[in-house]
Amino acid sequence: MTKTLLWLKIIWAALSSRSNQAFYDKISAFYDDVYVEHEVHARKIIDTLNEIYKDNKNKTLVLDLGCGTGMMTALLTQAGFKAIGIDISLSSLCVHQENYPEHLLVQADANFLPIDDGIFDSVVCLGVWRHFADLNKVLNEVSRVLKDDGTFIVGYFPPAMAGSIDLNQKWWGRLSIRTYHFLTRVLGYVDRADFTLEKETLEIARKKFKSISRVKSDSNKYILLAKHPLKDTKSTRSQEVPLVALDQVLRCPFCMSNGESSGKIKPTKDHWLVCQEPGCNRKYPKLENIPVLLNEEGEKWMRISENDLPITPSKP
Repeated sequence: MTKTLLWLKIIWAALSSRSNQAFYDKISAFYDDVYVEHEVHARKIIDTLNEIYKDNKNKTLVLDLGCGTGMMTALLTQAGFKAIGIDISLSSLCVHQENYPEHLLVQADANFLPIDDGIFDSVVCLGVWRHFADLNKVLNEVSRVLKDDGTFIVGYFPPAMAGSIDLNQKWWGRLSIRTYHFLTRVLGYVDRADFTLEKETLEIARKKFKSISRVKSDSNKYILLAKHPLKDTKSTRSQEVPLVALDQVLRCPFCMSNGESSGKIKPTKDHWLVCQEPGCNRKYPKLENIPVLLNEEGEKWMRISENDLPITPSKP
């Protein structure tokens, strides 16, 4: 398939979708053929992690936030790290699983991570950062799931329009960004291709991490490295959490977001995860063996008893 045809398909998907989730669902089958330039930044993230965790890689657990079809997660596992991938797009995760059936994957919203506190040594986020409307909320979640000495790597900066078109700060570049933002808002997307994204990220991250630094990833782009999340209380969890199964670390996203309970969930009927907190009653399906831990999905099944849950959930 030619590059021109691929971009025509991207444009059509953008015009016919009304959310970032729907857009990435539609382009998941050919995403890797379009956004090949992301690999240089992904490899710089790996180099950075190798330097930080070189003596303990096989015990280093990394969250790939916005893992998509799997390039970053694959590089992490190939480098010797343990990794869990999270993404909002189920179609992207299905492509990811088909290519890398051994990966541990979860469908979830970055604003409501269905993960226990203090689990990860590092969280990495490549490309998808420009799609988050509330950076403060996502960074709160990132800090929560990190260990006390954890690291967060986010990139790349400056972001590219549509994830591929670099712009400068001359008048035509600023005009292109304003036009693009108008169109994306009309279509129902969030895509921060502007030059203020880095400034806002830095301002928030400095309140949540002890140190922030830039790491150059190519001639004109770089990633941000944040170390040691600032927390109100120290994590009581052991600094080494052996990962045997996803069920060890997954939690009810609704309960974790209110901070008043542990949000423990248990597997049932092979294809369901049920929250064990009194009064919650939220139940989350596994589709294509991928846990779907979205708040709206859990609420959908609240009034259905465990005995009446379908044996095999169907895709929405």
